[in-house]
Amino acid sequence: MGAWNGLSYLFADFVRILKGIPQEKAGSYLSETSRPYRGYLLWITFPPLLLLFIGEPFGLVIAYGVLGALFMPFLAITLLWLLNSKRVEKPYRNGWITNTLLVACVLLFVVLAFQEISELLNK
Repeated sequence: MGAWNGLSYLFADFVRILKGIPQEKAGSYLSETSRPYRGYLLWITFPPLLLLFIGEPFGLVIAYGVLGALFMPFLAITLLWLLNSKRVEKPYRNGWITNTLLVACVLLFVVLAFQEISELLNK
């Protein structure tokens, strides 16, 4: 349940930011009754169910595996970008150890992706 609520809130906040709505007026966008929140809930609910009903649960497993594999490098790149920006106060920015580990995470996923793609092409 946490991912469903959390991702829906993130999407609703993303829509709010894209529309340029200030934080003070964010309440209606971040509500569980808002259109972006409910729309994202529908999006993460029905496409997987449709795959299941048409007899393709394997496609669902592959799709979620691919999206899950993209999450960690995306998170690492986002943390590198956000926590090294000038908008974050100096004491709260990433240190060299954290930056090294995040870069290693991104490089690991790039290497693994390259290996998987080259393995698929060589078959």
